[in-house]
Amino acid sequence: MSAFDTAPVEVVVRILSSCDNFQQLLRFITTCKRLHSIWLSNSGTIIWEVGPRDILCFDDALMAVRATDIVKDAHMMGARPPNPFPIASLSGTIKKPSPEELNRIFALQHMMHCIKHTIFHWKMRQMGFLKFGLGALGHFSPSGRYIQEEKGVDGEWHRNLYRGLYRGTLNVTFSWRYLEGRALGTVFVVLAGAVLAGAFNEPLFAAVDGCEKIAETLVRKRVRSDSQGEDILDEEVSEYLQSFPVYSDVTDQCERAFEPLADWLVANGKARHPDDEGAIVREILHVLAAYEHLQNKIVNGERGWCLGREDCNNAGAFPWDAEMLARKRGEVPPPLAPCGFPGGVRKTTVILFGNFQVEDISLPIDINDITNRFLFANPCEEVQQAKADRNGGAFWDILSFLPYHGTAGTYSPPDALLNFFKFVLRKFDYQFDDEAFIEDPDPGSETEMPFESFGWPVLFCDGEWGDCLLVDGNGQLKN
Repeated sequence: MSAFDTAPVEVVVRILSSCDNFQQLLRFITTCKRLHSIWLSNSGTIIWEVGPRDILCFDDALMAVRATDIVKDAHMMGARPPNPFPIASLSGTIKKPSPEELNRIFALQHMMHCIKHTIFHWKMRQMGFLKFGLGALGHFSPSGRYIQEEKGVDGEWHRNLYRGLYRGTLNVTFSWRYLEGRALGTVFVVLAGAVLAGAFNEPLFAAVDGCEKIAETLVRKRVRSDSQGEDILDEEVSEYLQSFPVYSDVTDQCERAFEPLADWLVANGKARHPDDEGAIVREILHVLAAYEHLQNKIVNGERGWCLGREDCNNAGAFPWDAEMLARKRGEVPPPLAPCGFPGGVRKTTVILFGNFQVEDISLPIDINDITNRFLFANPCEEVQQAKADRNGGAFWDILSFLPYHGTAGTYSPPDALLNFFKFVLRKFDYQFDDEAFIEDPDPGSETEMPFESFGWPVLFCDGEWGDCLLVDGNGQLKN
């Protein structure tokens, strides 16, 4: 008879909660029936204690998973996501995680590992799929430090990267009002995507409820062409979209949609950096950078939402143009389809900032398989089955035909996707510089392109990187 057979339950729970990682925990709870029974009865407490020791930005990942579930459930019921979004209730401090949520976190963590792997080992740029690649081995930071892959995951570089990725995923929330993206920046892209999904898709739902003509335009892609043959929305629909805060040029009108997530992001940053406003601002930039890295690695899968336009593929798109990438994510030929991952496929359901749709991302079980491939996105099968009579790609149409900031000869940021970042930065009296998003189609040009810095992973280890994008209320560069 072992000590575990007679030890009080409270003592066993404390022992299990002291495990260094989930592999160690698994070995314990499969030892005997009593340990397994105690695990089943106290899994939330145990997971909450072990999680932060084993998984970087664990609570951020948990919040992203829960935000995604809220929006997904709303989709399946044919309802809009809650407004305001209950972001304050997502943390594990409010409700302990379940084993089912832990499995989802593992899948999300695997996606983050895939993205991190591409930063150092991705070879797609050598195959002509993108004009500019993000292979990072040749990149130097502003301070001259050479960026190298670290074997451990405890460094600040990894922490910044995962926080940004997880938080971007959280955007899922805002996007169901229009269908809305923290670990490194990527997790926040998932979180923000879910939280903002409702707001970014509100024009579609409102149109379906009350304006048949506009609804048909948004859902069925009924557009007209300009003098150069570009597909554009007619004036009536454009004015209709501008009547919704997140599509308006007036950032002040976005408060209702953006305030909950923005307040949480700022408060979370202040808790970690109580006396360093600059560090909080950099975390905001990490989210934007993580969004760039993530979107650059995903294409529509074999059943994807191709826009039906010749330029819908990623080929030739600048990887740091956030709005353009969201619009140009396209399909790839069969040789690179998900079945092309030799080591097998696993999936995770997310709502990414900029897309604001419930998607299943196909990931390689063996991370090395992504070296010569993209990740693949398809509409979530469960959601598609639940709403077979709806057009799941409607929000793509809204993004596809909005005026792109570069076409008018101006250098202002893309309003629809960057309104959230502009809104948060205003809390610190910062704004994007007028030339922060300048485009130059000539790769050999020496013209400075500040936003290009978001295509460089050094942003996650050098705080000053990206500061040239910001000015204060007086128009002075951020110090």
